[in-house]
Amino acid sequence: MNSVDSYLRDIGRVPMLTHEQEITLGRKVRQRQEILESFPGAATDNAIAAQAMAALGLSHADYKRIMRRGQRAKEQMVAANLRLVVSVAKRHHRRCTNLELLDLIQEGSLGLMRAAELFDPTRGYKFSTFAYWHISQKITRAIDDKESLIRIPAHMGQAISKATKLVASGEASNFTEAIASTRCKPALVSAALRCKTVSLNTHVGGSGRKNLRAVTELGDLIPAPEPDESLANDILMSIEKIIDLVDQLPGKRPTAVKMRYGLGDFHCATYEEIAEQIGVGRETVRQLVCDSHPRLKKAFEEQGLIPGQTAKQKVSL
Repeated sequence: MNSVDSYLRDIGRVPMLTHEQEITLGRKVRQRQEILESFPGAATDNAIAAQAMAALGLSHADYKRIMRRGQRAKEQMVAANLRLVVSVAKRHHRRCTNLELLDLIQEGSLGLMRAAELFDPTRGYKFSTFAYWHISQKITRAIDDKESLIRIPAHMGQAISKATKLVASGEASNFTEAIASTRCKPALVSAALRCKTVSLNTHVGGSGRKNLRAVTELGDLIPAPEPDESLANDILMSIEKIIDLVDQLPGKRPTAVKMRYGLGDFHCATYEEIAEQIGVGRETVRQLVCDSHPRLKKAFEEQGLIPGQTAKQKVSL
């Protein structure tokens, strides 16, 4: 059983709400939301909550009861309508290639929560009818924003989708004619279509559609580049030269610098660890390391390890 099947099994255990239950829960949510809309931040800020209680003439117990009942009612409405989110997400997933179904379900769930906050039970329509638009809108926005590495404006993405449907249904003879009916400039749409990219994490193998159980990704099929041995040797030689120049520093400076920057057989250490190792104070270690910087910079330039500096370009260790 994959993650999608497990999720569907879990949400299937929650019973559907009747119309009367939707009205009852919606009123509780609406009562809570009216307070939050009139006093933004009242849910988390005690000072704002106190202002709300004073303005509405509520006791602390009544205020807490309204907020608690409203939050529980919202959670019940969301949990009972997650099947709708899955249904809408599956419909949009057919035209989505770079987002997993669970990603779309997550975005749709955010839209469902927003719908629960805005639902007005006094208008007479069902909550699922009201929530459908918010769920679909949230998923569509997520596809427009995250489907491609190069983001295409939402109105242009909708124009491309509409033109594709017109060509598929036969209402337009070609894509150019279909684009003309969407009031978008054909040149801009053509440029947007050329911006499509393919992720290295795209699943390959099996059918053309994305398979959640696929284990092979496109990146796995691309051979790794051959290592540049000459570049690796140059780096190793440069490191050896640096260590040799550090060893030429006087006194306890070589040990302090190598321990500070993890050179040779040492690992990067703090000033306290270095001080304990070489038997001096922490401030002394800091001064030894700082005093070594200009000495090493001059030595590195003489050995060609770093380029010479101009007045406007300084290289600091």
